[in-house]
Amino acid sequence: MLLIGSLSFAAMPTSVYNQKFPNPYNWTGNPQDDMLNWAKGVESVMGLGYGVGTGNIYYVDSAATGSGTGLSLADAKTTLDAAFNLCTASNGDVIIVAQGTTGTFNASTTCSPDVIGVTVLGCGNGTNRPTFTFATASLAASNQLDISANGIVFNNIRFVGNVSMLAAPIKISAAGVKLLNCEFTDTAASPTVRWITLTEAADNAVVAGCVYISPIGENVAYAAATPMSFVSVSPTKASLLNGISIIGNQMSGAFGTAGISFVNGSITNTLIYGNFIEASGSDSFSIKGIESATGFVKDNSFVTSRADYGFVSGTSCKMALIGNSCSSNSSPTAFLNASIKW
Repeated sequence: MLLIGSLSFAAMPTSVYNQKFPNPYNWTGNPQDDMLNWAKGVESVMGLGYGVGTGNIYYVDSAATGSGTGLSLADAKTTLDAAFNLCTASNGDVIIVAQGTTGTFNASTTCSPDVIGVTVLGCGNGTNRPTFTFATASLAASNQLDISANGIVFNNIRFVGNVSMLAAPIKISAAGVKLLNCEFTDTAASPTVRWITLTEAADNAVVAGCVYISPIGENVAYAAATPMSFVSVSPTKASLLNGISIIGNQMSGAFGTAGISFVNGSITNTLIYGNFIEASGSDSFSIKGIESATGFVKDNSFVTSRADYGFVSGTSCKMALIGNSCSSNSSPTAFLNASIKW
């Protein structure tokens, strides 16, 4: 027992630290081994609904020098792809990525998130979060993070584009994939053409709480053949994409096309909610192509530099537009194309 003044501190009894929760987790008293299980137990009691699986836990730390088993931070895998190779499909496995971890995706070093139901959790805040840089010069090898298995979640990861006119570095080609609380950025001389591409297989995909603020100024010209968007909804023509949600994101850039661009296909039950979209280029839209979609565009804030209908573009619209706010530094004549029908 430790005495400090009139206060006394004794070892915590087993009856206190061996707490049980209404799930498979319990606190055993070893904070290094059981910290995550304790957190998940608290989460379950509080009903936070975070969605972390109950499977195995693996670790990634690019600075680790241990045995490389991936079973602890000391023995962490040094690449994300190596951790995915440990996971079991539909097991609810979790990959913890240590703060300060870095990785580079290029023609010879890629990552294949191809295991169903894996959750990738990044530790840290700001630029100390796990940071993965795309560095392939060839657009032919541009889809360097192809999320191809259902139910994969990336949370609190930082992605950096370090190649001029990088095209579609992140592709979602499976259902139920979530990108949550991630940051996307470009180097000053390297605008990304499209950061996130949703294919026809990306039913019920979620992009939420993410931030993309391009360091590229308003005077950058984008060629017509290389339009720029943060999210490009691009199923093949005549294909059906259902139930995507784009919620609570901040996106700012001189978009050559739009912050959110609908390109092809039939897109149903879409939710675009609570986003801030600043399209600072003279030809930029906040959202473009919504004539191909149904669903809701609700409570978003749009900022544009266009002098016409720079907020939402399209010749017709089947989506409900509710409670959106709009502003511009160029006195646009309308929120929508005058010919739009909705």
